[in-house]
Amino acid sequence: MFNFFLSRKKKLLKFILIGITLTIVNLLLIYFFVEILKLNTVFLKNVSNVLSIEIGIILSFVLNRHFTWPESKNNDTFSNQIIRFHYVVGFSAIFRVVLFAIIQFFGINYLINTLICIMLSSIFNFIFYDKRVFQ
Repeated sequence: MFNFFLSRKKKLLKFILIGITLTIVNLLLIYFFVEILKLNTVFLKNVSNVLSIEIGIILSFVLNRHFTWPESKNNDTFSNQIIRFHYVVGFSAIFRVVLFAIIQFFGINYLINTLICIMLSSIFNFIFYDKRVFQ
């Protein structure tokens, strides 16, 4: 597994930089929804999490297709890639929503909870973006 990531270190670096940017966007969005819009019940925090994830999904596809895997534009159509991207992200989003709810049960701060979910799902995402989406 280590060799997989090492052989793709330039892509991994771009993916990480985009991920850091999107993590900041995600945290700002969930903070905005919870603290500014006062969507601060347990249910509404989960709704805020889902909204933040969806906005991040759209930005992630555009940025990763353009910067991390630009050569993939020549290998497949936009529509095929975005369909595969949504399969991968759909699984990842379900994982994040379930994990968020589980971690929330233990009383972990929602921002730390969000960071944990992002880090764990990012490993899965990089592998499948490289192998299935932007091949």
